[in-house]
Amino acid sequence: MKPDEIKNVSVMLNVNGKTLAILIPAEMKLPVALFAINAASENGPVTLVPVPHTSLPPDPEMQK
Repeated sequence: MKPDEIKNVSVMLNVNGKTLAILIPAEMKLPVALFAINAASENGPVTLVPVPHTSLPPDPEMQK
């Protein structure tokens, strides 16, 4: 995955049975995504999984 392929970033949590998303400013989204991808690469401690029940539209602010 290349950085320019990342169109939006969301961090979701389950807190007491509620799904919460952290609102991240556009300038912080790419570093968060790159951290996640790096942690998930090879034998990293993180796994990226598809989430079929959620869609995330592109964030035009990330393209600036």
